[in-house]
Order: sequence, then C-alpha cells, then structure tokens
Amino acid sequence: MQKMPPQNKPTETNVLGGLVLDGEEDQKFIDQVIDSLSADDFYSPDNKYIYEAICSTYQKYERVDRNGGLDGFLERQ
Repeated sequence: MQKMPPQNKPTETNVLGGLVLDGEEDQKFIDQVIDSLSADDFYSPDNKYIYEAICSTYQKYERVDRNGGLDGFLERQ
C-alpha cells in the first residue's frame, strides 16, 4: 500500500493568500517563498496551478496583487 504524502490544504491556501497581498513587506514575502517552494511542494493540484500562476506573474511583472496580472493569467489558461 502506498503511503500518502503529508498534506495540509488550509496551510497551502494561507501561503497562496499571503502571496497576493499588496504591501511592500508582502513583496519581500514572495521573494522568500519563491526561493523556498516549488509547485511540487503543494499537494492540491489546484494550489499547484495557482502557485505556478503567481510565480509566472511575479517573474513577468515583478509584482503580484489582487488587482494585477494574476486574474488575466488565470483567465487565459
């Protein structure tokens, strides 16, 4: 029998929510998280997809916020 990997969807959601806030300190948080996590660190396929969208948007625009390019990225997919 295959063992399930550790998972905590509420924590994943909190991390993702922290990446789309609007303050300068929040942008520093994004730098730290992107350096530490990959999409494969997320258990939920939906959260993997959202994390990839956030990373892609951040790399392109150097900013991620609720009013920025993330909505457009998600709509194009």
